[in-house]
Amino acid sequence: LRNLILTGGDVALGVCKALDISNLTILDELLPGIPLSITRYKSDPLNIMTKAGGFGQADTLYKLMARFKNYEE
Repeated sequence: LRNLILTGGDVALGVCKALDISNLTILDELLPGIPLSITRYKSDPLNIMTKAGGFGQADTLYKLMARFKNYEE
C-alpha cells in the first residue's frame, strides 16, 4: 500500500482510524483546496490525497489521479 485517494471527510477519517493513522504531513496541493499528505503505515511511507466529498468538477478525480502519479515511487 503506497497511495490512497480519499473522498469525503467521513471516508478519510474512517480509513485513517482503520489503518491506525493519527497524523498526516502535507506535502503539496495537487489542485486548489486538495492536499497531498504523507504518513507512515506499517513502517512504510504512505501518500494520501484527501478531497472534500462535494468539492470539485466532474473531471477532478481524473486530474488528481494524473497528478498523483508524479508522487509514486
